[in-house]
Amino acid sequence: MANLSIKDFKGKHGETRIIALIEKLIQQTRSPFTTSDGKQQPFNKITYPDPRTGRLVTKNAADIADSADIANIIRTGAVPFSLIKLSYERNNKTTALVALSDIVKTEEFGGKANKGDMAEVIFSAAIACRFLNKNQAITDSDVIDMIKRLNDTDTYQLLGPMKSPNKEPKVIDDLYWEINSALINIKALKNPRHIRNLKNIINASVKYANSSTVAENARIIYENGLYNRIEVKAVGTVAQNDTKVDVYVEIDNKKININVSLKAGAKQFGQVSGSGIDKQKDLWTTLIDLKVSQQLEKKFYDLLKSDGVVAAHSAVYKGMADEINRKLTTNPKALYDSLSDGVMFFGTRNDPDVDMVSLNNREAMIYKFNNLQQSLQLKGKTLKALYVANKSKPEVRIQDSKTGMILVTIRMKVESKNNYIRHYIEKGKLMTELIGMVAA
Repeated sequence: MANLSIKDFKGKHGETRIIALIEKLIQQTRSPFTTSDGKQQPFNKITYPDPRTGRLVTKNAADIADSADIANIIRTGAVPFSLIKLSYERNNKTTALVALSDIVKTEEFGGKANKGDMAEVIFSAAIACRFLNKNQAITDSDVIDMIKRLNDTDTYQLLGPMKSPNKEPKVIDDLYWEINSALINIKALKNPRHIRNLKNIINASVKYANSSTVAENARIIYENGLYNRIEVKAVGTVAQNDTKVDVYVEIDNKKININVSLKAGAKQFGQVSGSGIDKQKDLWTTLIDLKVSQQLEKKFYDLLKSDGVVAAHSAVYKGMADEINRKLTTNPKALYDSLSDGVMFFGTRNDPDVDMVSLNNREAMIYKFNNLQQSLQLKGKTLKALYVANKSKPEVRIQDSKTGMILVTIRMKVESKNNYIRHYIEKGKLMTELIGMVAA
């Protein structure tokens, strides 16, 4: 979910959002804010540098004059948005300052529920249902009933223990379901009208939960005659740098082979963010072990001055497509190996135990990235790189040289709000053909 930016306080909805901000500050603990790390925090004061003196001033939203100053500072943009900070003062103690730009754009500010984050809750609920009913397949209604157990006041929730029967009736396991998601997502999921619009995701999640991977784990625990503590954890919405796992399962505090990087119909499985040439170097080195030449780097900076950021990045994309094709001519095996390693990194952070699961069209498609290298060899695929010249932003496709079926697309996106640049890495139909399988 997006964070607040200065653009949110401009235009026809700007005044409404300024009022909403001040009202939340006045209500304090009765109306906490959601920070970018998913936590709920109350605030009642705003600190910013005085536009005339540069000295920090702190304003109390409950004071009429101060609230007018707060509104004016945000309305006029007299202070850089990133320098406007929130804090909470109580009993002469003040919390650390938090930037207003680190506040999530929740429903009060016109924010919308995030489909991917909701899918994570649904998917984990389906797995929890399967371990609650270990010896039988689950249905869509089971998942909906599980979601109804959530409250709509907490972002972090740990439900349990829920009693999970075994084949030996005297031994009953404890199931815990842990989620961390913005309240706007949880409220949407608990809304009967909204949940109907997510039927495809629910149905696909149920198919994965009833698949052999989950069912076999549930059967083993059902029949082992031992007490087990089962934990289903949805952790993808929590800021993480070292893992791609969104949902996983622990039995007696040990991970089992259900470690999922979840995608709700999205092609993207990796990205490099940032506008500098260093980000381009990271992108191509990590994905395909090719370096951006000094000549390309010079061209980047020349075009950046003369023609702008899109032209500069386009030159690098085109140059790297040419470099990929040269490498495919001289040493195709080395390039296939490097590409397979790069896809593995972006898809799983090099963890062979992680599967990417894509929920789409009522199906759960499982991608085994560690099989790509072998699949390319076994199926005798010959690849080529194509720079797509008719797009407004640079794009390179690595595709089958005979059929044109796309394996990977690398493309640049510029965020409309703040012109922030992201380089997306997306799977194509050839990727699905080579390493995808329907959960069954």
